[in-house]
Amino acid sequence: MEPNSKEPLILIGIPTLDTIKTETVISLMSTTAVTKYRAKLHILKSSVVHDARNKIVEKALEENASHVLFIDSDLKFPPWAMDMLVDQKKDIVAGVYVSKQIPHMPLVSKKTTNGKLRVVTDFPRDRVFEADAIATGFMLINMDVIKKIKPPYFSFDGEFNGTKLGEDYYFCLKARD
Repeated sequence: MEPNSKEPLILIGIPTLDTIKTETVISLMSTTAVTKYRAKLHILKSSVVHDARNKIVEKALEENASHVLFIDSDLKFPPWAMDMLVDQKKDIVAGVYVSKQIPHMPLVSKKTTNGKLRVVTDFPRDRVFEADAIATGFMLINMDVIKKIKPPYFSFDGEFNGTKLGEDYYFCLKARD
């Protein structure tokens, strides 16, 4: 595709401690071969994931990207996955990510009527659905959302009703507010 400033620019941001899995590299290469969107890759090496995510967002702002797509450095995904997320035309959309710890639970939560976050396991598998918080492992964010949020965008200092939040849930709840 010939570069065009009117085409969305997706900044693919990969925070990594040190390495990127071979499967992730293969997935990225396959994606760039078939995507209909302009994309730039930004890999940020850091031992502090929320700091890396914030710096990736800063890079996306600097590049005037329309979206930032976070991809974890150990993730395998189909070549059409990025386009599928962009085509949803949502402010924030993500693939369901499952915890690495046993029991392997989806990292998707909704607020309950008593104001707590509960893990959602009964979500539809064949369509987009709404959640209050979801893991950032494969998440596309429209930069218009970022521009409305006061930094830091990601932090481990967050709390929700007395429960400590990971950087991804912190972002989701902040974006929802």
